[in-house]
Amino acid sequence: MTSMIEQPRGHGILLPLVCIFTLLAFSEMALAQQEASIIGQIKDESGAILPGVTVSATSPALQVPQVTDVANQQGEYRLTPLPIGTYTVVYTLQGFQTMRREEVRLTAGFTARVDMTMKVGTLNESVTVTGAAPVVDVNSTTTRTELTRETLELIPTSRAGLQSVLMQAPGARTNLDTGSGVTANPTFRAFGRSYEAWVTVEGFPTTSPKSALQSTAQYFDYESFEETSVQTVGNNAETPNAGLNLNIILKSGGNDFHGQGVYTVTAQKLQWNNLDQTLINAGLGSPNKIATRWDADAGIGGPILHDKLWFFFTPRLHREDAQIAGVIKPDGTAGVDPVTQFHSTEKINYQLNPSNKFIGFTQAFHRDSQSGDTPLVPWNSRQHQIYGQQTSKIEWQLVRNNKYVSVQAGEWAFHLDRSGFDPTNISTFLAATTPSSSDSTTGTRMRTGARRTAAPPPTCSSTSPTACRRRSTR
Repeated sequence: MTSMIEQPRGHGILLPLVCIFTLLAFSEMALAQQEASIIGQIKDESGAILPGVTVSATSPALQVPQVTDVANQQGEYRLTPLPIGTYTVVYTLQGFQTMRREEVRLTAGFTARVDMTMKVGTLNESVTVTGAAPVVDVNSTTTRTELTRETLELIPTSRAGLQSVLMQAPGARTNLDTGSGVTANPTFRAFGRSYEAWVTVEGFPTTSPKSALQSTAQYFDYESFEETSVQTVGNNAETPNAGLNLNIILKSGGNDFHGQGVYTVTAQKLQWNNLDQTLINAGLGSPNKIATRWDADAGIGGPILHDKLWFFFTPRLHREDAQIAGVIKPDGTAGVDPVTQFHSTEKINYQLNPSNKFIGFTQAFHRDSQSGDTPLVPWNSRQHQIYGQQTSKIEWQLVRNNKYVSVQAGEWAFHLDRSGFDPTNISTFLAATTPSSSDSTTGTRMRTGARRTAAPPPTCSSTSPTACRRRSTR
């Protein structure tokens, strides 16, 4: 018979009162880190300012036909908020030629300045202006590394979540990825600072401003990333921590169906070791080695309703069995550390009307593994660990005239359950007095006290068939 004891749980839950704080404290931060903009000034050939020019942007990333603004008395315009993507900008004014600027690429939080000079003519005359897309955000004083979708897909990495992202950012340091990065808890370092990392998913914080840990206890699916930005130095007031700042933008659906699939496997023939006679004479019978390692990831996105409702979904399953040097089972065979991980990401984009848009996503993670299986710990004293986390957010965006409002609510939560093994490999419980629940944002501890210890497993005998069935189903 088995049951599970719950170990410390941490929650970053935005309850109604906390939502008010979040709107005040994080709305500007979320907008700056996630949404992009196109700004500029329009003049004629003589250099005179041209007010009243209609400026429209179109892109496959939009769920509306176009985003439009009219240049003010200073000839200035602003198109915002815009999701990341590639845009075509069109400028029209009676008595002037229609001007087009294509291939304007926007990344998360990027403000592209596109000025335009219009020539006298008719609206029927169209001129396409070519040139390199803006690459410098003239409105920002921060220094950060933008990793676009093309970069994430084309640079060869192990696709091990945040580790594979951080290794591509100058100044950032993380765990050395020797192939097992998918199962490792990522750590964050930047210019000697190993603490106070600030990680957000589409502007929603998943770490606490009070946290001083150098790792996040978070696992992300690399294949779900559309784009990431990493800032290692010079955080401004939008970031409450002084450490490394990382923002993740998830993939979205579109008006066309699209999908992906990735399967990787590590064969034992690809491994080597330095086990020599000296180590064998010292008592090391076998080295560390991978018995099994494979990873499967798939994703699909597309329209539920064209220009209205989009979806994206990706699951990922990882399995790894690692043989640990010096760990011996009671029967004399080498001990194996099994790890099973499952990720899932679901995202919905709903354009209610041209002024109202809703975005929601959920990222879930589950990890089943062992701990304590080291040469200094008896095999029967190891622990069974079940770790899970979930990040969810819903956002309402309202655009009316020159006003933009973003209302967000969400939750980041994790749990860690631990149990022991008796000599017959049946899960038992470990007595402890650690708190069963704690809030990682406020530091509040709840439901403290000693935990129960499970009764010994029932003895299987011919007079106790029920106990036999219970033991055999474990």
